[in-house]
Amino acid sequence: MKATPEPHHHDHPARQPDPDGGDRSFWTVLPGTADSPRRARTAIRHMLTVWDLASLIPGTELMATELIAKAAESAPGYPIGFAISQHTTPAGQPGITCEISDHSAQLPDAQPAHPGTEPARAPAIVAALATGSGVATWPGGKTAWFTLTTPDPARAAEPELQAGPRPQQQPGRTPPVTGQPDPDRQRYVALTLTRRPLYGLAEDAGGHQFIARPAYRGGPMVTDLVPLSGADVSRQIELAAREHARDYIRYARETGHTWHQIGTALRLVPDSDARQAGDTAAEAAFTYAAGHPGTEHARRYGRSVAWHCGSCDRAISDHGLRNGPAADERGHAGNCTRLAATIAAWDTEWEAGQ
Repeated sequence: MKATPEPHHHDHPARQPDPDGGDRSFWTVLPGTADSPRRARTAIRHMLTVWDLASLIPGTELMATELIAKAAESAPGYPIGFAISQHTTPAGQPGITCEISDHSAQLPDAQPAHPGTEPARAPAIVAALATGSGVATWPGGKTAWFTLTTPDPARAAEPELQAGPRPQQQPGRTPPVTGQPDPDRQRYVALTLTRRPLYGLAEDAGGHQFIARPAYRGGPMVTDLVPLSGADVSRQIELAAREHARDYIRYARETGHTWHQIGTALRLVPDSDARQAGDTAAEAAFTYAAGHPGTEHARRYGRSVAWHCGSCDRAISDHGLRNGPAADERGHAGNCTRLAATIAAWDTEWEAGQ
């Protein structure tokens, strides 16, 4: 008979007894099959809603899904212990601790097992999202745990930290700011975090087939989409991400950011696109948002980006960088202070270039 692993409740630094008492924890045994992550997500949604921590549901679901799927893969058929409890940090922030216990002594490793292959997803996702995390071994298995807390109200007004995976840290401690984010690391985390939504989109749309294939030449078998289905849903996610980016670009214009600042944030390098040879970062950003000037739609109707000016409370049709802001930002009120400041800055820059 396969023994049931009971989650080991370690004395995590981030956890303190809740003074109100009550039902602050949940524990169950999952069957160690492909259905286990779904059962865990159902429990997570219920418990976090009851605890008034609904804002933590997406992150908790994603991390628990990856860890439980990894546990089922490491020890197929063996039961998995799943526990989730509410805690309060020393700073008074409510949060949760989640523990997954399995019968495999293999420790998770975010590094690729073979040169040129994809690293394990679970450790990278936990490192990117969790407040704290760790793994504890015990005879016959291990317990992986992570904590997640709500934002500290005292820090709400501070600038947001650059996105990217957090280094392993002691729970409850704020990681240091380490300068500019590593683009390669961010790209890896983005690839890792979008894999699960890609599968979810395929399952939701229906009609897509999954196959078993080697993770790499001579490697273990993994479940994946057939090639054409994978290309299809990846394209849909790409188009959806671009729509999100355009929404943020409009918001950036509304909050006063220039096209050059937007291009820099998008990491648009001049001449990176053969069709935009000679374009500056600002011009490339406008093309990204408004479309390429060589399209039939652009030739017939022109290109513009719509946003709302908070200074004069008018809808603006932004035509990019053609004849200066007085002509390019159409729709401002005559006494708009933002437009006046933009024109003055443009005139100063133009005169400096003469």
